[in-house]
Amino acid sequence: MKHDLRRDIQLGSSPDRPFRRFLRACRAFVERRPLLRMLYRLFVAVSGTAVVLLGLILIPLPGPGWLVVFVGLGVLGTEFAGARRASERLKRWLVNLWEWWQARRGRSSAVGGSRGSQTGATRPGPHNHEESFGGNVTLVSVSASDRV
Repeated sequence: MKHDLRRDIQLGSSPDRPFRRFLRACRAFVERRPLLRMLYRLFVAVSGTAVVLLGLILIPLPGPGWLVVFVGLGVLGTEFAGARRASERLKRWLVNLWEWWQARRGRSSAVGGSRGSQTGATRPGPHNHEESFGGNVTLVSVSASDRV
């Protein structure tokens, strides 16, 4: 079963979902009261910044450091356009990375399974393929018939 990440993001972002309707009603309530709106923006700024900083602290440690940073950007993006744009750019980059990874896994399974099963030496042949993804990343795929 092929999993389409773009479709899932669109479904989750649909304004017709019940939780999104509830959030819009709450937001309209806050928007009608200037003092409450100011306090809400202050709360979002402080809490979002705290979550981003916590994520940045967690990055060198094992665990979900980057995920926490992304959640913090999402919190800030609910109220601030700059954070929303950064979050959208990041979302596009992650979708492209996910699609690249899925395509890479598909090529890997088509030539004999996971990378771990291709640990034998290879001989030169017409079935060896090399693809460059920029920088220092190069994917070399070897067909099963080329293994020694």
